Amino acid sequence: MSPSELKRNYEIKNPCGKFFSRENMTFAGDTMANFGCRKEKGKYLLYRKNKTRKGFSGGFIFDAQTFKYLGVYSFDGIGFIHYH
Repeated sequence: MSPSELKRNYEIKNPCGKFFSRENMTFAGDTMANFGCRKEKGKYLLYRKNKTRKGFSGGFIFDAQTFKYLGVYSFDGIGFIHYH
């Protein structure tokens, strides 16, 4: 699934959700082109390809069934995912 498909499904399943709003993206200094997406253990991981202008580099977790935002994650040096 591409980041744009994840965004579309999120907005369909969560019509009041603000995660992908212009205000949130602008605040973080992000664009959709900076995101990648992969599925892992029944969840979608939305990751940043590069740090943003404001230095953000972590990723986000979405449920694969409901597309609900579940939280943020970061990688350690060995490749393990830490959920917050």
